[in-house]
Parts: sequence; structure tokens; C-alpha cells
Amino acid sequence: MPGHHRCSLSRGCAPHRGGRGYRAVCGLCSDQRSITSVYRWQGAIEEASEWYCVFKTSTEAYPGLESRIRSLHPYQVPEIIATPIVAAAESYAAWIASELQSDR
Repeated sequence: MPGHHRCSLSRGCAPHRGGRGYRAVCGLCSDQRSITSVYRWQGAIEEASEWYCVFKTSTEAYPGLESRIRSLHPYQVPEIIATPIVAAAESYAAWIASELQSDR
């Protein structure tokens, strides 16, 4: 079963859209929302405009996706969290599997 992968990206690091280059960065596809984050960093309260992205990819492709995000991300400690899909509509799971297979 494919996994859902998500991370927060700063505004300057939003994924490029379109074609294989986009998929190389993002996996199959991503949902993106502009957000404001409030967090503690090095003892101070910070506020930043960021992108909240949910990436759809396979568990097998996750290490490459994480590596690519880290190489593009300006933060020392970006939020990168992988969460498994516990259940999914059969047609959705088949679409993800089919599309990821076509990238190989």
C-alpha cells in the first residue's frame, strides 16, 4: 500500500509544477496550502509563511523524496513526516500504484 508523505516547506521552496521535474521533487502529486506557522526555534517564538504539502508516493520511493526535499529546503530542521495509508478506496490505491509504476 502506498504511503502519504507530508512536509512543511517555506514559501521560497514551494515545488515547481508540471512534468517529470515536478514528480522528481514531489512523488506522484501533492496538495499544497499556504499557511502561517508559529513555533519555538532556538528559544524564541517564530512566525513564518510556509507551504503545507501532502505528497503522495510509495513507501519505497520515500527515501529519495525525503532526500530531495532536504536538498531544496532552507530550514535546518524541516517538518518531514511519513504517515501510512491505513485504508483507501480501491480505485484511489490502484491509481497511485499505476502512476508510480509508470515512473520506473
